[in-house]
Amino acid sequence: MTTKVRLVLDQAEIRRLLSDPEATELVADAGREFAAAARGYAPRRTGAGAASIGADAQAGVARVSWDSDHHYMAFHQFGTHKLPADPFMDRALDQYDTRE
Repeated sequence: MTTKVRLVLDQAEIRRLLSDPEATELVADAGREFAAAARGYAPRRTGAGAASIGADAQAGVARVSWDSDHHYMAFHQFGTHKLPADPFMDRALDQYDTRE
């Protein structure tokens, strides 16, 4: 059985939310909270890669990642042919999603 879903976006409401300081601060808070969880799950040898994970929130979008000097964190997250994946960001997201 196939279920069809129709999604209608209210562009005016989206613009209002993006200009609402309270809503944008909620997004920024969520990004910072997720970044903290990701740092907790990140693999560490020296801890520098984990410490580089941060959140950048602009225009109602929070981006969480490691900085460019610690690009090797992607090798841990996604794996390579020599290094098995350790999806620490996924585990952080799972933890974040289960909170009430």
